[in-house]
Amino acid sequence: MSGLSLGEFSKRYLNIMSDIMRKAIRSQDDAFIRGRLSLPQFLVLYSVNRHGPQKMSFLAKDIAVSLPAMSALTNRLYRQGLIRRVYDQKDRRVIKIDLTSRGKGLIQGIIQKRYKMISNIFSTIKPEEREAFLKILIKIHNFYKS
Repeated sequence: MSGLSLGEFSKRYLNIMSDIMRKAIRSQDDAFIRGRLSLPQFLVLYSVNRHGPQKMSFLAKDIAVSLPAMSALTNRLYRQGLIRRVYDQKDRRVIKIDLTSRGKGLIQGIIQKRYKMISNIFSTIKPEEREAFLKILIKIHNFYKS
């Protein structure tokens, strides 16, 4: 594969990743995949699970949506019983979003299934190849951070 042009690499990458994503989705059976949870809703739950209770402005920035869009998202998640609104004791105007026990169970279940899937896939790959792959992912991640 040496000497592969950037254009050819991009085409092959797109084809391979599309195929991998289709197969990964077919192999999953959780609320996110079954359509009970949209991608933005999943991202909100994941962010709160990862960072703890957060203000709407943090969540909007974290998942790259507007504040009005975040309000709509959190309203739907609230109606589903997946999040709760926590009022700041010092300033009642400040509202943070936190997971309910139902929301925590849902997101942690999805994360566990993803962890198991990733572990199964990468168990067939040599440790040094996993390390090289992770280094590339970190470079891609850092590209989007700047």
